[in-house]
Amino acid sequence: MGKNNCRGNRNFISCVNDAINGIVRAFLSERNLRIHVIIGILVLITSFIFDISRLEMIAVIFSISLVIAFEMINTAIEKSIDLFTKEYSELAKFVKDVSAGAVLVTSINAAGVGYLVFFEHIVGIPYSIVNKFSDSDQKIFLIAIIAVVLFVFGIKIVIGKGSYTRGGFPSGHSAISFSIATVITFSNEKLLVSFLAYALAVIVSESRVASNIHTRIETIAGAALGMAVTMLIFNMMKM
Repeated sequence: MGKNNCRGNRNFISCVNDAINGIVRAFLSERNLRIHVIIGILVLITSFIFDISRLEMIAVIFSISLVIAFEMINTAIEKSIDLFTKEYSELAKFVKDVSAGAVLVTSINAAGVGYLVFFEHIVGIPYSIVNKFSDSDQKIFLIAIIAVVLFVFGIKIVIGKGSYTRGGFPSGHSAISFSIATVITFSNEKLLVSFLAYALAVIVSESRVASNIHTRIETIAGAALGMAVTMLIFNMMKM
């Protein structure tokens, strides 16, 4: 029977030691896992600072554990595939992409839990930008950003140029930055604030062109998409 098999004559303590060794080795060797763990620790510290309820703490701990566990499973799957084949395989790529997608799903879930748990606490911080928005504007902001991201991904899937997060038509960074600027404009009556928001959006777009990640047409298309989707959602929800 294999050395790392926890069935048979091996005692429980030996199995626990092997499991802890796996966690430590994964943490030391995988950068993404270290990032997830560090973020998780920071979120837990924030939870104690805001003194959230017991149920909220359960949701936070479960979400953090889920992300870390799936990241470890993803690592194990990737290492197993690399162990059996060194050549490029579409099937192997598919398996790795799906396992990475599972990690992304748990990360989105954790982000959603974080929003629901911490948002009300964060808006109480003095001078926070967030507390400038009304309750309805907060919901519109979240829906607009999600809609813009989905539109960008949908167009990139149809066109098939570039990756989902880098390059391709349209520019996702440009779309999101102009969407945020539009939300700020609709939620704030001060002309200077709106001007600065769009100025920052232009800087973000120009940086994508200067880095040769996007063409100017791609950033302009992203900006137009971000503003159009956001204005449409604002008009629909304010009716």
